[in-house]
Amino acid sequence: MADPESAIIALINGNDGWVTDTNLFRGPVYPDENVGSPIPREAVFVQLTGGPPPLDYSDGSISPQEYEYNVQVIVRGAPDTYGSTRTKAQTIWVLIHDTDPAPYIAVRATTASPVPVGQDERRSFIFVINARLLIVE
Repeated sequence: MADPESAIIALINGNDGWVTDTNLFRGPVYPDENVGSPIPREAVFVQLTGGPPPLDYSDGSISPQEYEYNVQVIVRGAPDTYGSTRTKAQTIWVLIHDTDPAPYIAVRATTASPVPVGQDERRSFIFVINARLLIVE
């Protein structure tokens, strides 16, 4: 079974200072408001958000099937840093949109650029990147 979250994390890891389990995480957004929290303010979160049901492969057979996974990447910046947070989100968008990691036959961002969704309660700007990953299994 495919693991699209890991595929996206592998694309991002090591680029622009993002490091898995340091400031790059699987799953929903984690808070950083606790003193001593291991989650830094500037962080990226990657989570599977579903996808349509599998399709029979083009020859009409039941196996293999074509699967489309949807993944959401959330980029949270430091407080009041719109420009630099947007630049970091754009770098991630390019990594996702320009790379097709095996075993996926296509990985694409589904918007023309990262989408700004505003600021959180601590004035950190947040950008969202939605991606689609296609695989035949």
